Amino acid sequence: MGLWEPNFGFVAGLVSFSVYHRYVLFKKLLHQLEHGHQWNETQYYESYYEKSVCIGGCPAHSHCEWGICECDTLEGYNQMWGRCAKDIKRSPGKCTCRRDMKWREQIMECQIYLDVDCSTVTYATPPSSAVLDALERNPSKIYIHGYSRSRELVDAIVKRKSKAKKDPTLARELAKDIVYCNWPHGKSVPTRRTESKEENSCTSLLSYIERKQKEDLVEAFCRDIDAYSVVFQVKETSGPQPCPKIPTTSCAVVYDSHDCSGGWSLQIERGEQRRFRYFSSDWKYRNDIDTVGVRSGCTFTGFSGSSFDGSRFSLTAGLTDRWVVLGEESQYQHMDQNIESLQCVCRGL
Repeated sequence: MGLWEPNFGFVAGLVSFSVYHRYVLFKKLLHQLEHGHQWNETQYYESYYEKSVCIGGCPAHSHCEWGICECDTLEGYNQMWGRCAKDIKRSPGKCTCRRDMKWREQIMECQIYLDVDCSTVTYATPPSSAVLDALERNPSKIYIHGYSRSRELVDAIVKRKSKAKKDPTLARELAKDIVYCNWPHGKSVPTRRTESKEENSCTSLLSYIERKQKEDLVEAFCRDIDAYSVVFQVKETSGPQPCPKIPTTSCAVVYDSHDCSGGWSLQIERGEQRRFRYFSSDWKYRNDIDTVGVRSGCTFTGFSGSSFDGSRFSLTAGLTDRWVVLGEESQYQHMDQNIESLQCVCRGL
């Protein structure tokens, strides 16, 4: 399974690291189960993941998140060919993926790779007793279950505090849950940063599973990350009706109408640059583009000047094609019928 935010947006980028925290915990627990000793992995996770430090630092316009470089997406920089930029003309060279990442040919990028088979854990699969026990021990049980009567809620709180007074281990767990999970009220989900591993454990089954058999760990992990699955759903997109599908050999297509129904159309090839100058054969396209369709894995850039200058905008398509009617989206309205030159590149070109 691959995860990374260029295909899904800023929020999914944050959620990717919530999933990654659980994957690292799963690997640690599985190693301890199968080998019977502490997990060190040449101290990589202790030295880099735990401290949110990246080996060798990160390139321009990016920052480190839990050992992985992340583009500054809020400033308009996107991941392409192993670097972060607002628009790129060609690939800068060969990419080497970091630990726990894998090259994804479809979009020519390194993505977080979860080497776990969850195909046997479905919504119809009854939860194991180990997973049910973990749910009972999870500090978020109170606000997940949503007790219908206040007396039950008070009883649960009093019972846990009473046990903590008698057991130092339970006392430490309670103190941690109060700090990181805001127990018993529940924590708010950060929307401008990634979760810490301590915050992430608040709603994780893995953190509280006791009978550590491999099948139980796999089930707990798969049920854990399923909670995030809705963020990563990929939906096929199509252009405004009756716009045709973008040819697989093209980088983009442009039209002089909002619904591709009349006037001219123009296919832009991979790696092509085009200038719509006066008294040229391309003059008719000058300042007349209304609709842009970008092929999956490609980036289209339009300029208001005829020499790839002036105002500009870029459209990047991830796992699916992307369509924009310039006059109907506020961030692109200034470029509606205002394009005098363009370029289009695709990953892997």
